[in-house]
Amino acid sequence: MATIKLFKLFTGLEVVGEEIDSTDTTITIKRPYIFNYVPQGQDTYGLSLEVYSFADPDGVHKFGLSAIASFSVTVPADIEKTYLQQTSGISIISSLN
Repeated sequence: MATIKLFKLFTGLEVVGEEIDSTDTTITIKRPYIFNYVPQGQDTYGLSLEVYSFADPDGVHKFGLSAIASFSVTVPADIEKTYLQQTSGISIISSLN
């Protein structure tokens, strides 16, 4: 199974994607997405995922660790599920009745 990483860049962007490699200075992510806050009502916001690169949305991108402010220790299950659904086109359901 793919290793999904969630991290925040010093620019403030939050990135989620599939880790395919890492070194002492870089992390390589396949199909990175960023979060966008979407107004849902007065003082209420939701999250949407947008491609990190519109020119190469399904590409492989190498991030310098010096550009990353922090990594999430665990990726929330709903974030991972949404990312996998959006990048694969397959809906994930928790149970069948």
